[in-house]
Amino acid sequence: MKKKYYDESELKKILSEMTVNPYSSIEKIDNYLRRYPTDYSAHICYVNNLIVLKELKEADRLLEEIYIKVHNNRNYCSDEYRLRKFEIHYLINKIKLLAYQGKYSEILDLYNNNSQLLENVKMNDILLTCKMKLGRLHSDRQLNTYLFRQIIDYQESDFLDHIKMHLCQCNMDDKSVFSYDFPFQRVFEEIKKYIPSDNCLYYGFESDVYVFKYDFCGRDNYKVVNYFKVICFHNTDHFITMYPSTCCDNFPYVDLNYIASCEDDKVKTLSQIDKFYRRYQKN
Repeated sequence: MKKKYYDESELKKILSEMTVNPYSSIEKIDNYLRRYPTDYSAHICYVNNLIVLKELKEADRLLEEIYIKVHNNRNYCSDEYRLRKFEIHYLINKIKLLAYQGKYSEILDLYNNNSQLLENVKMNDILLTCKMKLGRLHSDRQLNTYLFRQIIDYQESDFLDHIKMHLCQCNMDDKSVFSYDFPFQRVFEEIKKYIPSDNCLYYGFESDVYVFKYDFCGRDNYKVVNYFKVICFHNTDHFITMYPSTCCDNFPYVDLNYIASCEDDKVKTLSQIDKFYRRYQKN
């Protein structure tokens, strides 16, 4: 019987779990690698999970270790397609590490030396950030997209305008929308007390993901939720976006329900729409 070197189905399940519970997924990848130690793509996934959990030194060490193992494996290197795929994912995770370490010059060098391999990978945001941090960016803020403008010159007023798409009063069609009675301005001022902090996860290239709990704060995909996410530029209080979200129970979070109890003992009144969704939401 031919020996099995990987299990694609099992790995996909683990990767999907990483988005909702990176703490349990890393244990499952570790167990997976004990059974399939030469599944190098799974090793890269393990490194990515470490980055999400802010274990940057260990992620860096393992990334270089697996790179050496791959290039010492003649059989693996003989498959050009497989090797190319590994190289791309290696570079993506290396750039993530360098971004969270603030090594912007190294990112530009690495990208420029491997631009063909990365031509189909969306990296405009991190490349723009690197140029801005290094003083190499000369661009008119008004001629760019929302995210580019915020990278070039952050303005809180732009964020407040952007967030309207997630407010019920402005957008009834968005699948991720705050409730009518969600005290956005009060909450926004409160969350500033907790950002920046270490109470976040590192998804993306250079953004910090914070989670806050506020019961019945809004709907995500038409389901009433008790959590919302705040995305900021790394290690800053510069907000990118903010929206209600499902599957946050296993993230580090700050409970803001004390805000509701301090609002002069007001009785929280639900809109007819929110009452409907709360009553008929799917379990």
